[in-house]
Amino acid sequence: DRKQTLGQIFGQPGRPVPVAFEKQGEAIAFSADGLGYYTIGEGAHVPVYRYDMPRASLGGRSGGGE
Repeated sequence: DRKQTLGQIFGQPGRPVPVAFEKQGEAIAFSADGLGYYTIGEGAHVPVYRYDMPRASLGGRSGGGE
């Protein structure tokens, strides 16, 4: 629901999502279309991982790759 406040959103139970093992996971970002997310670890020359948003988290929207 786009009418919820941040407090209401973060007050809800979390949902597990897949992530790669990163020795020092540093950041997460969401794709502009809301259908995926990215993670990156700390350090030089580390990979950026992209994930499709799990269907259960999309609230009726269909996922896809970029």
